[in-house]
This record gives sequence, C-alpha cells and structure tokens, in this order.
Amino acid sequence: MIAILRADREGEPEVVAFDEALRLPNLESADDAPGLLAALLGAREQLRDGDTVRDASLALTRALWRSGVLGGPWLSLPYTDATAPDPFGDVDAWLDVTCAAMAREAAAAVQGLGRSRERVASDEAKILRLGRAAYSAVDLLHLLTSRLIVSIGEAADALGQTVPTAGAAMARLEQLGVAREVTGRAKGRRFAYRALVNGMAP
Repeated sequence: MIAILRADREGEPEVVAFDEALRLPNLESADDAPGLLAALLGAREQLRDGDTVRDASLALTRALWRSGVLGGPWLSLPYTDATAPDPFGDVDAWLDVTCAAMAREAAAAVQGLGRSRERVASDEAKILRLGRAAYSAVDLLHLLTSRLIVSIGEAADALGQTVPTAGAAMARLEQLGVAREVTGRAKGRRFAYRALVNGMAP
C-alpha cells in the first residue's frame, strides 16, 4: 500500500491512501497510464511541496502494479539535475527532461541485463566442466542469480540440500571465482555473486 501521512486535528498522524486522497481514476490497462499520469500531474497543486513528485511516482507505480502492467512494484531512483525545469512550472519541459533520463536508464538496464546473462552462461559452462560435482554447484549458481547474496544454510534450505553438500558446492564456486565471501567472518558467512552485481552496473 502506497500512502501519505497527514496530521489530524489533534496532531496525530493519519495514514491516507494517496490515490484515494486525490480521487484518481482507475487504471485498467497500460493504455490508461497517460491519463493517470496527467491526473497525477494535475493533482500537484493539492500537495505543492518537495514530496509531490515522489508521491505521484509511487501512486503511478502502484496503479501499474495493480493492473498487471508491471510484474512487481518498482521505482527508479529520483532523477536530479540542477538545470532541469521546475516541475511546478513548465511541466512539458520537465517531462521532456525526465523521460529522456528514464530512457537512458532503461537502455543502461537492458545492456546490463545482457552482460549479466552472458556472464551467467559463461560461469555455468565453466561449472559444468567439473563433471559429477557440477550438479549441486549449477543449482547454487542459479540460486545466486536470483538472490545474489546467501548463506550456506539458506542455500541448503532453498535447494533441498544438506548443509555439507551446499557448503561443498559453494567452495567450488569460490575456487572458480564465481562466488565470494563478503562478511570476513568465520561464522555466519554470506556469499555473493559479485560478477552479476557488477554486470548490472550502468
């Protein structure tokens, strides 16, 4: 639930759903997104402060998620540019700058995803050369592509393996340079798929 906080007469915070507070139209499909965005921008006068654009973005993301347009809730980091137009002034110019920035972010994300897929395929081929020992290590590799950082115990639970089996698989991934221990501790160690994280960097 995306919500905003406002104070009631006694000064106690009251949680109010952003889309309900602004009486926004329902979003049934992706085709309705422009109309909803226009409504959110039009509602900026009701919340004319530094959080308005952020709250509008959250409300739009929530609506897209509920309608099934997005597979999960997400929101880009705020785009800041000292030379960008004031969103409370020239809205069209602000949209031009913001949408151009979003397009650059999207292109960088696609490139990063491509690099990551190539690296995963390369690492999997490297692991398969281990022979019979490769099976549990490949399963662990696939787990690391979705969780990025795991402990051996978490890996064992997720993969239905014993802790010694998961530990041996992790040791193989370490030897191959695929996984790396990131805590520096003797107990409670956690491992990361560092190459995948680096591959997603723009």
